[in-house]
Amino acid sequence: MTSTDCRVETQLTATVNAGDASLPVQSTAGFSAADGIWIERTGANEEQTTVAGVLSNSLTASVSMGHPGGSFVTRMALSPALAHLSGLPLGAADHDFPGPEEAETLALPCNHSFWMSMPM
Repeated sequence: MTSTDCRVETQLTATVNAGDASLPVQSTAGFSAADGIWIERTGANEEQTTVAGVLSNSLTASVSMGHPGGSFVTRMALSPALAHLSGLPLGAADHDFPGPEEAETLALPCNHSFWMSMPM
């Protein structure tokens, strides 16, 4: 799992096919039900979906296309500035969106030094 720049990321441990609802992953740490996720972000088969549940070694989430083992699964997260504007703690703000459509408009890279240099 990678957790830099406010990103939580893991990789698929096996291929998943279109219509599958179980994503076998290296780690589920940092993922929760209702999280918006990207699979193969910036890849040819980039897909957004929502985590329905978290098991010990898999995420429950429907996919509409196939993804090879080793594909990255990335949790959508709010930047510190947007979390601040929402009035919620950063960790809580990640979970306030029912699906990836809403989260995508607010999911920005988190670079702490950049946001801390912004005037408020």
